[in-house]
Amino acid sequence: MRTISGKRIALLSVSLALSACGGGGGTAPTPAPTPLATTAFTKWSDVQPGVTYKADGLGQEVTGTTSGGVFNVISPSGVTDGYSAYLTFDSALELSRLALTTPASTLVVLDKTIAGTTFADLTLSPGAFPQFVGARNSSSVAVMAQPIDLGWDYQTFGIWETGRDSTGSRQFGAMSVGAPTIGTAIPGAGTPTFTGYATGSYVNAAGTGTTVFAALTVGANFGTQTLTFNTTNTQTSSDWITFTPNGDLNLSGTLNYAPNTNSFTGSVSSVGGLTGNSTGQFYGPNAEELGGVFLLQGGGVETYAGAYGAKR
Repeated sequence: MRTISGKRIALLSVSLALSACGGGGGTAPTPAPTPLATTAFTKWSDVQPGVTYKADGLGQEVTGTTSGGVFNVISPSGVTDGYSAYLTFDSALELSRLALTTPASTLVVLDKTIAGTTFADLTLSPGAFPQFVGARNSSSVAVMAQPIDLGWDYQTFGIWETGRDSTGSRQFGAMSVGAPTIGTAIPGAGTPTFTGYATGSYVNAAGTGTTVFAALTVGANFGTQTLTFNTTNTQTSSDWITFTPNGDLNLSGTLNYAPNTNSFTGSVSSVGGLTGNSTGQFYGPNAEELGGVFLLQGGGVETYAGAYGAKR
C-alpha cells in the first residue's frame, strides 16, 4: 500500500464547480473519443503501468441550470447501466489519466500529461493515506476513489461535474464500476460487514454546493438478501483544503436484492431530512466487494448525489 503525505490540495469548490469548471459562460467540452487501446478490467492487483483499463458499471446524473453562481433548477436522471471508466496508471501505480463515459457520450477526460490538467491526492481525516484522487482541467472535474491504495481488488467509484453549454447549464453525476459478481455466486448465508468510503456533490437549499466525503459501513445479511447502509464522519469542503464536519449529511437506509440477482436497491435518508434511493451491486467472484450510487433531495434544489464502494 502506497503512502503519500502532505497532499491535501484544493482544486476547486464544487459549488458545484460553478466557477472552476469552465466559468459561468463557458462552452461545453468537446466529447473525446473512446480510448482505442484498452484492456478489460479484471482486478486491481493485475494492473500494469501505462495500460488503459476499461471498467463498466452503473451510474446516475443530475442536470441543473444556474444564474448568478447558484443553481435554480435541478433535474436528476434514473440509475442505469452503461457507464464506464477508462483508467491509466503511471509507474508508481498512481492514476495518470481517466475518461468517464455515460450511455450517451464521454463527459470527462483528464490526463496528467496534458498542460492545464492537475491531479492531487485527497485525504478524509483521520485517514492515514489518501483515499481519493481529484483531477481538473479548465472545463471538467472528477473525484475518484484510490482502489489500489485502499486494498480493493474488484471495484471503484467516482463523481464528476462539467459545464454543458453557454447558458449556465451544469451536469454532475456518479458511477460505480468494476467486475460484477454473477448473481448465482452471491453467498446464500453469512452476515459480513463491508467498510469503505463515499463521495458526492451537495447543493443546499440556497443553490450553492460543496464536495462531500464520508466513511461507509454496510452490514449484509446474505440469508435475507438485506443490506444495512450507513455513512459516518461526513465532511464537506468548498476548497478541498478545509474539511468541515456535517452530520446532517450522514446517511442510513436498508437495501434489498432478490435471490441470485446482483442488483440491490432501497430507500436512504439523511440525518438532516433528505430522502432518496440507492442502487448498487456486488463485485468480485464471491461478492467480496460492493458499490453503488445514491441520490437524495429535500426542498427546492437541495440535492445530495454520490457514489460509494466497500470491501468485506
